[in-house]
Amino acid sequence: MNARNCLSIVLLLTSMAAMSQQRATAYFSTDEMPNAVNYLPAPPDTVSAQFAYDMSRYFWGKSVRNTPRGQMAVADADCSTSHLLEIYSEYMGITLSKTTTPAIYTMMKNALETGGKGVTRCKKYYQRVRPFQRYGEPVASDETLSQTSYPSGHTNRGWLAALILVEINPAAQDAILRRGYEFGQSRVIVGAHWQSDVDAGRVVASACFARLHTNATFLSELEAAKQEFLSLTTGQSD
Repeated sequence: MNARNCLSIVLLLTSMAAMSQQRATAYFSTDEMPNAVNYLPAPPDTVSAQFAYDMSRYFWGKSVRNTPRGQMAVADADCSTSHLLEIYSEYMGITLSKTTTPAIYTMMKNALETGGKGVTRCKKYYQRVRPFQRYGEPVASDETLSQTSYPSGHTNRGWLAALILVEINPAAQDAILRRGYEFGQSRVIVGAHWQSDVDAGRVVASACFARLHTNATFLSELEAAKQEFLSLTTGQSD
């Protein structure tokens, strides 16, 4: 085999590896995910009754910031895969992490990355101003917010994670879903999102959850995650 052929093979293998890595970190492209612009209503107009409710919820959020619930809301500003798994570990009954539950971590990381594609076009389309910006106040959490407000990406990730984990551990469904709900409400408390942003974020997460179940790779990784959980909690697997 000459040098030119060797180089061609190396380039081919490199390209295949890159494509495999790309597929491994996202089940669908943005264009393949449900477009929230097409199924969500527009955010409330500033003269509407719905926006009056948004404003009342903003001031409710301010009223609980100096409480333990407010402290939880600040911590919830971290929506990384690792932190979400740490949060839900309490309700799953085991420590979820990259090292202790690699199958669950891999599946969740890929799912949340893909689910995030469900909010990007809608945020860009509506360009909604966040509540802390409207009122000229600092956001209560230590985070940098560069994207617009509608729908809530944090809520999308937190609710999507909850829906997936319920599928892995249905026995804990109520506790997991309750924490997932509160994760979204944390965004109202810190002033990063309006209530309608959060409500829309849960709808987007549900749409993404349904779409994920049409992907063979996701289903395979989800099954591996279920088997890992079963093995760690009962010492058995199917």
